[in-house]
Amino acid sequence: MYVARAKITELEGNVYELTRKVEDMHAAKEHVEVELAEVKA
Repeated sequence: MYVARAKITELEGNVYELTRKVEDMHAAKEHVEVELAEVKA
């Protein structure tokens, strides 16, 4: 049971990290889109 709990905790940490990375990439994408729009204008 301990091993399963430890694995779940590890996976929850992985999900948190990946979610943060996706949010960071989304913010970077929006920033690039704004810059691109400014260049086109």
